Amino acid sequence: LALMAFYLAATTQWTHEVLEDILTWIAWSGLALVAYGILQVLNLDQFYRWVDGFKDTDTLMGTIGNPSHFGTHLSLLLSVWLWRPGRLWPWVSAVACGLILMTRSSAAVLAMAVVLAWWLWQQHRRWFGVGVGVGCAAGLSLILWQSDWLNTHGRWETWRYLWDYYLVGNGHRQITGAGLGAVINESMRHLPGWPNLWSHAHNEYLQVLIEQGVIGLGLVCWGIGHAIWTWVQLPRQTAMSSTLAGMGLAFLIAAPLNFPAHLIVLASLGLVAYCGIYVLAAEG
Repeated sequence: LALMAFYLAATTQWTHEVLEDILTWIAWSGLALVAYGILQVLNLDQFYRWVDGFKDTDTLMGTIGNPSHFGTHLSLLLSVWLWRPGRLWPWVSAVACGLILMTRSSAAVLAMAVVLAWWLWQQHRRWFGVGVGVGCAAGLSLILWQSDWLNTHGRWETWRYLWDYYLVGNGHRQITGAGLGAVINESMRHLPGWPNLWSHAHNEYLQVLIEQGVIGLGLVCWGIGHAIWTWVQLPRQTAMSSTLAGMGLAFLIAAPLNFPAHLIVLASLGLVAYCGIYVLAAEG
């Protein structure tokens, strides 16, 4: 119901000017997030020190308390900063990219790379091929130098377990799904073989399939496809439309490797991108 209320409020009350104000506030408030990340790098964080109390240094985890979520948060904001006018924002974007790399989150780095590639394609197309080539070379070098970047941290095993659960242990409710909250509820039952401490699938599409079945996943895919089609049909592309598309791309990239839709801070940014596209389409 909250999702529906957000969508209805946005598409009926927002205008191009309101959306511009929202993105402006998002951009400026994101500076606090970058500053907080810098404090954590400098070992000056007093709030999340308890998370890794056995370490001598702070963990770079942002305000949500998880490095991967912090990297995803910055990658969503990166699209907002890249298209803003002014000399400040390129520097903020550069620092944010450095922080994303320091989170050592493969999902966040991949989302960042997609946003940067999108920005090059939109703003500096002649450098797009060079940028992609350099990015691929850097990524390959990073993987060869630090093979831990390919560590799935239990995702692959969890996905296989949850896929089997969907097929045979889900009351055979593959079409309609087991209902909202089924994954976290099942995690509390301590079922044999259930991944330890995993209350989310770390894959939004798989979780939708389990909880809302084929019908739910079909509706989600239709919604994503319709938003993309609506964006393509916009009369002309602007900095705002490119910003929203970049935010949407970052969200879609993070979704199959994490659970941004289950965190209101990240989900709200995804909703701004989704609803914003329809606001622009309504105003032509």
